[in-house]
Amino acid sequence: MRFPAVKFDFLTVLRSSNFRIFTAAQTISQFGEKLFHIVLISLVGAYAEGSPSVLAKVAIAFTLPAIVCAPFVGTLVDRWNRRTILIASDGLRFALIALLPFVILQRGTLSLLYPFVFGVFLLAVFFNISKLSIIPNLVAHRGLLAANSVSLFGIRLATICGMVLGGYIVDWSIWRKAHFEGWQAGFIINAFLFLTSATLLARMALTSTPSGRSNGQYSFSDLRAAFRMALQERVVRFVMLSAFLLCLIGASIYVLVVNLVQQELAKGTTGVSWTAGILACGTLLSALVYGHVGRRLDKAPVVSACLAVVGVLLVVLSRVTSTSSLIIVSFLGGFFLAPVPIAQDTLLHERLDEKMRGRIFGIRDFGVNLFFAVGSLTLGLISSATSTRLAMFIMGSLIGTGSTILLLISIRSVYATHASA
Repeated sequence: MRFPAVKFDFLTVLRSSNFRIFTAAQTISQFGEKLFHIVLISLVGAYAEGSPSVLAKVAIAFTLPAIVCAPFVGTLVDRWNRRTILIASDGLRFALIALLPFVILQRGTLSLLYPFVFGVFLLAVFFNISKLSIIPNLVAHRGLLAANSVSLFGIRLATICGMVLGGYIVDWSIWRKAHFEGWQAGFIINAFLFLTSATLLARMALTSTPSGRSNGQYSFSDLRAAFRMALQERVVRFVMLSAFLLCLIGASIYVLVVNLVQQELAKGTTGVSWTAGILACGTLLSALVYGHVGRRLDKAPVVSACLAVVGVLLVVLSRVTSTSSLIIVSFLGGFFLAPVPIAQDTLLHERLDEKMRGRIFGIRDFGVNLFFAVGSLTLGLISSATSTRLAMFIMGSLIGTGSTILLLISIRSVYATHASA
């Protein structure tokens, strides 16, 4: 009986003290990151009346670190102690965010906001690549899929809490009674969330993680080797290709689905929030289910099949006119999206050598963020030239077709592997 073994793995990763501390710290850190977004919006609203141009500059400041720095950060993560990077990243984020409200108040302008935002999200790049690279050091090999499922569940839960509670935190009337602005209090709370995460991570018993070279020097040859592996190694190449398809889905949701719900279905911003919440509920449930049963399934076909289903759901969504249909499609979309990053991360964890993880995850982050930015811009132009529904139909068809091709290739690869075994 294989199911009890899978269930045992799932429970085992939760019983591991190192992984339990890591998951708690990661969830708190993710909550802090999402709260930071909300507080930034509140700050811009207070100082620039929500100016779209200022918000655009802020968006560039928090997107640029991943696009420009991720591959280089990945190389450093492979050379430095990953536990130390995690602690230092959140410790420095605490310092920057705690200092930010005092700098804003002293200068009376947002001129220094952008370098602060860039710095906070550069540290986030270090944190995110390190956390992905360190998971195989915290759990047994057979528990990797369960660990990634638990990790995604915590991240999605923190995202929901950060986006929902963030508004209530900054708008709480108690701050005005205490002669504080909501954004000031938000930054202080935000800073202490990162301090809490860093303190928890310091309690992990894992004292070291192997690195490429003890001196931590940077080398472009290391980065070239990682790019070659991303292009030539079958499993890594599959993950990269499927990650780009996942980016197209993300860009479609950000540009097209938001517009469809807010404007064409006339649900407003509240409707967008509810749609995101329903999608997140599907993601949470799926992460739990896949964490229990996913080990019995080949991961590459799961990734391809789920992407293909989401492509079909985008086509269906392009025809949706009722609230009930929107709810069903949103929930199913979240349910079929969750296994994709879980399986992708597990494939890389199982395949990559200890000394290569940071670079490959860094290259993936670079490609994902760049592809998302280009995809969002392209979809915006297409929808402006045609219509939101037509653009969604086209994207759903392309994603479904590309994913089906990947599915056929991955199934053939699985059969070939089983035959050779």
